[in-house]
Amino acid sequence: MKKLNLLMCAVIALLIVSCSKDDNEDNLTGEDLIIGQWKPVKDFELYNGVWDEYIYNDCDQKSRTTFEGNGKIKVTNFYSDEDSGNCIEDNYGFVSASWVKISEGSYKITSTYFDDYLGKNETTIETINVSFPTSNTLKITYSDTYYAEHSRVK
Repeated sequence: MKKLNLLMCAVIALLIVSCSKDDNEDNLTGEDLIIGQWKPVKDFELYNGVWDEYIYNDCDQKSRTTFEGNGKIKVTNFYSDEDSGNCIEDNYGFVSASWVKISEGSYKITSTYFDDYLGKNETTIETINVSFPTSNTLKITYSDTYYAEHSRVK
């Protein structure tokens, strides 16, 4: 279940885009800034009035979420095995995902994954908020107390 939650966070995190005027000026191709391949860099959580920063290790940063121009999403996740220390690819039952722009700064993500407990595929539909501090940085805000940053790989 923990792995499934991590996958869903990764997919949901990259679902909705909110661009500022400056971001659009950086995007000379006219392509949606969400299109591309992204890797996780760090998370921030507000705890007792202080923002705690978690920087992903080298293994975690091998994970990729790719938003394609055709509306499909490809996900590859890696984690560090606590026992062996090896970097292991594990897509947590990921089957498929897609994105649709709802409005400026808003995207709908549909994700399908295999639920080990139920023994069948499950589909979720989510809308999240993201912004682009730069054209190569994706900030995903999950709540008033938690957000994540990703860097464009290509």
